Amino acid sequence: MALFVVLALGTSAPDVQKGIEEHFPDNFYLIEAGKWLVATSLVTAKQVSDRIGITNDENIGQLTGLVIRMAGYFGMASKDMWEWISAKSIKSNA
Repeated sequence: MALFVVLALGTSAPDVQKGIEEHFPDNFYLIEAGKWLVATSLVTAKQVSDRIGITNDENIGQLTGLVIRMAGYFGMASKDMWEWISAKSIKSNA
């Protein structure tokens, strides 16, 4: 599985969250309001953005946000977030 960071912009957070919960129900981690990690077999950030609804044809111009594929990571955050990343990373390498 690939890991992506999803950031809702402006007032899009509730709709972005709805898209994430609908399409990735067991494969997302809420970092904090408007910020998620998503694990998926999709390959590109555009595919994830389209699936969530940020850039699909139905919602074009209605939602704003960023989807970034994780190539590496480092920082300070909650232990459970690091465990989630590790579990999803191991799953993708198995």
